[in-house]
Amino acid sequence: MVIHSTQSVPVADAQETIRQLGNALPTLGVTIKSHYERSITATRGSQAAIRGIGGALISISQFPVIARIESKSNHDGSGLTITVEDNLGSGSRIGMKGKYQQACNELLREIVGLIGSQQHQGNVVSSPPVTSAHSQSTGRQAQAMIEAIKRYPELATATDAASLKNLSQVADEIAQELQAQADNAEIIARRQAALQELQLWEQAAEREILLQEQAAVLDARTQELAAAREAEIIYRQKERYGREKKIRAEEQARFAALSKPRRWISTHRKILLFAVLAVLAVLIIVGSVVALNAIQTQINRCSNFTPGADLRKCDLKNTDLTAADLRGADLSNADLNGADLSNAYLGGADLSNADLSYANLGGANLSNANLGGANLGGADLSYANLGGADLTGAKLRGANLTGANLSNANLTGADLTGANLNQVDLNQVDLRGANLTGATCPWAGAMASGDPATCQGINSSNRAAQSSA
Repeated sequence: MVIHSTQSVPVADAQETIRQLGNALPTLGVTIKSHYERSITATRGSQAAIRGIGGALISISQFPVIARIESKSNHDGSGLTITVEDNLGSGSRIGMKGKYQQACNELLREIVGLIGSQQHQGNVVSSPPVTSAHSQSTGRQAQAMIEAIKRYPELATATDAASLKNLSQVADEIAQELQAQADNAEIIARRQAALQELQLWEQAAEREILLQEQAAVLDARTQELAAAREAEIIYRQKERYGREKKIRAEEQARFAALSKPRRWISTHRKILLFAVLAVLAVLIIVGSVVALNAIQTQINRCSNFTPGADLRKCDLKNTDLTAADLRGADLSNADLNGADLSNAYLGGADLSNADLSYANLGGANLSNANLGGANLGGADLSYANLGGADLTGAKLRGANLTGANLSNANLTGADLTGANLNQVDLNQVDLRGANLTGATCPWAGAMASGDPATCQGINSSNRAAQSSA
């Protein structure tokens, strides 16, 4: 919750008062932040002081506060509203609320006293408004006449000159009394203003003394902290020097111990050590030779592209095997991704579980070949001879089988999703469990007329039986 103090002060001319306050406020040690025709905003104190030193060690005038002076007008005349509140911002005010309230009250009193002191010097005119001397005199005479009539009612109806003269004399006497009372009130007001100004000077002197005392305390504290810091630095330097000295001594002792002549190892131990090292060297050499031979054998084996070759698990990605003769070769589990096997002879070859994805097998002879579980996704098998081939569980997603010969081939459980089977001879093909979703496959009956057909709903174990039907 924001701590604040507020007071309304009546004045004759609020705008003129605000203008003159703009020149007088800096005498209170405040900083004017904004000065407009109808308002002034000023601050006093220091957030850095209260946060860095603490509220217990700084004077009331150093507490950060903000004063807002605004003009107002109503049926009673014009005036000023003065609000002073804390300007600490975010942060805890625990234990400082009393001093903060005192700081707000003190600045408020100083501003009000400044307005009062200027009023009696003729710079600021307070409410009620002061009229001209003639208006005051006329009003005072009228008031005196009324008072005279109240005191002597019998003169109110008199018409003779003597009675009217008496009434005028009584009114003059009462006017003199009223004038004396007004003069006494003005003297009292001036005395009060002087007392207020004296109090302000006394408060300023007290603040100055308090500031000097706090500055002396801070200087002493600063000197104590500097001395303590210097003593701590000296202690740490001595401690570090002691540690470094101890480490150097330990290193020197270790070096001296290592420099002493050592006992020579006995002859039989040296012979045994030499033998162990020799055996290890022989084992390393033999192992290296065996490994090199194995690597060379693997290289030689995977480079033998002849009929009946052993090419199991060989890495043949993107290899050019155009028109290669690999009859009866073992290519099981081989990596032939992207390889070019166009017009190759692979009759009776074992290609089970081989990776032939995106391989070019156009016009290749794969009759009676084992392609069980092989990955032929995206492969080109156009016009390839797959007669009698085993394609059980083969993956032919998106494969191009245009014009391929699949007579008597086993496609049980094969995945032909999206495959192109245009102009394919499917006589005696086993398609049990095959997935033909999205495949293009004009059967024998459709090919006679040349119109394409789809494979939706086909589930046959013998294409020839469907064709004859």
